[in-house]
Amino acid sequence: MSLDENKVGVIGEWLKEEFEGYTVHDVFDARRSSQFYRIDEGGKLRHRVLVSGEFIDDHAIQEITRLLDEWKLGAVIKSSGARQVIVTNGGARVETEAKE
Repeated sequence: MSLDENKVGVIGEWLKEEFEGYTVHDVFDARRSSQFYRIDEGGKLRHRVLVSGEFIDDHAIQEITRLLDEWKLGAVIKSSGARQVIVTNGGARVETEAKE
């Protein structure tokens, strides 16, 4: 299974605009049916974002960017440091427990 490449790309572009000067990498996480984004600065990990497949599937492109803005996702990511931010239909949250 894979996710809509257009929607995945829109989220990546949104992150690139929000984190200007940083590098944004993304990869499909088949285990979680989600898209994982890694935000680097100068080759060093700065932020991690996991966007659920349900969120991507359930929303139109315009709705995705509106929700990311509405939820102030950029600020959530910036305040999280390297802790992973998880985006679902319920909003954005910082993962607090260490995962394997």
